[in-house]
Amino acid sequence: MRKKSKKKTDEINTAAAVATDRKYFYQGFSNSYYIYDEIRKNVPVADGAVKLIVKTAIDYGIESGDEKQLIETFLKKTKVNGIGTGFDSFLSVHLSSLLTYGVGAGQMALDKNGNLCLYNLDVKKLDFSYSNGELAVSDRRIYPPKNIPESSLLISVMTGADGSEFHSALESIPFVSSSLYQIFSSVMTNWKRVGDIRYFISIGSDENLRPDVIKSRAQAVASAWKDAMRSEEPKDFVTTGNVDIKTIGADGSIPESKDDIKQLSEQILAGIGVPPFMLGLENASTETMTANQLKVFSGQLRFYRKLIEPAAEKAIDTYLRINGFHPDYKIIWKESLLNDTKV
Repeated sequence: MRKKSKKKTDEINTAAAVATDRKYFYQGFSNSYYIYDEIRKNVPVADGAVKLIVKTAIDYGIESGDEKQLIETFLKKTKVNGIGTGFDSFLSVHLSSLLTYGVGAGQMALDKNGNLCLYNLDVKKLDFSYSNGELAVSDRRIYPPKNIPESSLLISVMTGADGSEFHSALESIPFVSSSLYQIFSSVMTNWKRVGDIRYFISIGSDENLRPDVIKSRAQAVASAWKDAMRSEEPKDFVTTGNVDIKTIGADGSIPESKDDIKQLSEQILAGIGVPPFMLGLENASTETMTANQLKVFSGQLRFYRKLIEPAAEKAIDTYLRINGFHPDYKIIWKESLLNDTKV
C-alpha cells in the first residue's frame, strides 16, 4: 500500500516572542560600595545632589588668637593627595566619600621637609573592624593586613543605631535610581528606532526578468537612494518602474516620560535630602513650604558638618603641635545663603 506523501508547504513560522532579560544597572555587585558608584555614574540627579551638599557644606572660618595666621596658612597651602593644595580640597573629597559610602577616610603624613600632608583614602580598598570599641582600619592591598596607625588616621562615619554598619546617604534610592535610568535608556532606544528616520524601499519587478537583472536593478536603486540621502546638497531621486518608499517606524511614537522622570527625580532628592528646586526641578510648592524645605536642608548640613568636624580638628591640632603650638581655636561653620533659586 502506498504511503501518503506529506503535504509540502512554503510557509515557515519565523515569528517568536523573545523575553528580554532586563537587569537593574546596579545588579551584579556584591559590594554596596560599587552600587553607590554606579548610582553616581548613571544618575545625574543623584550625583548632582551629593555635589551640591559638598559645595554648600564646606564653608567655614577659624576663630583663634595667636595661631590664626598659622592655621590659615595650613588651610590654604597644605599639600593634598600629592598634587593638590588646600584643606578644602581634602574635606570635599572626604565629605563626598562619607555621603556616598557612609564613611570618609584620610591619612596624615610628613614629607621630607617635615611638612604635614593629607591624603584621601579609597574606602573600597580598606577593611574596617571594631576592636574593644575602637574602629580599626587596614589596607586590604597589603599582605598580611596591617592596621593604619590611629594617630595618622582621619575618619568620619555615618552609622545606624547599633553603630556597627555604615549608612550611605544613597542607601534608600537604588531601586528608584534604576527605574529612572531605565526610562532614559528606553528613551534612547526609542529615539534610535523612531527619531532616526530610516526607509523601506520596495521595487516592483517583472516576473519574467532574470534574477540577476532584478538584483542588478535593486542594487542600482539602492546606490542612487544612498547617494541622494548622504548628499549635503538637495538631490532628486529618479528611477523607473514601480518603486514604493515608506518610513520605517513612522506609525510609532515615543511615550511621554516627563512626569515619570520628575516624580522619580523628586524621590531620589527626597532620599538624599535636597529640595528639588535647588537642582532646577519645577517648584510648585508655596513660599512657606519652600522655607520649610530650606530649614530641613540647613539642618542636614549641620548634621554632616558635625560628622566631619572631628577629622578636621584632628588635622589642624596635629599641624599646630608639630609647629609647637597648643591647639586653641574654634571652627566656625558659616550659615549658607540659601534662597529660593536654582543652583
